[in-house]
Parts: sequence; C-alpha cells; structure tokens
Amino acid sequence: MTGFEPRKTIKEISPIDLYKLLPKTNCREC
Repeated sequence: MTGFEPRKTIKEISPIDLYKLLPKTNCREC
C-alpha cells in the first residue's frame, strides 16, 4: 500500500480520481 490511506480517500475522492492517483492500488479496490 502507498503512504496515503486508500480507505479515507475513497470516501473523500471519487473513484475516477483514484484511477489517476492510485493506478496500482485501485485494481484491488475495484
């Protein structure tokens, strides 16, 4: 996992932004 917390960012940031910010981790999230 990266330095940021994916759980909190998912609620605050839309899934589309996650694809741009976390292209590696978003595969596990989707």
